[in-house]
Amino acid sequence: MNILTIGNSFTDDPTAYLGGLAKKEGFELNLTHAHHGGSSIKNHWDNYKSNTPYYTVKTVDGESVYT
Repeated sequence: MNILTIGNSFTDDPTAYLGGLAKKEGFELNLTHAHHGGSSIKNHWDNYKSNTPYYTVKTVDGESVYT
């Protein structure tokens, strides 16, 4: 299963342990966060409309990997 969250640093909190829990139960989960600290939903929408390269992407699969 692939999950993408888009938001600010608050999107990390509810998914912090999700990858590890899924792996423990035998599920393959690809969890990716596209976020920018302090952004509002309006900022995300404006960046989407203008195709602005604004994000840090964090891929989580039990451990954090930044790209």
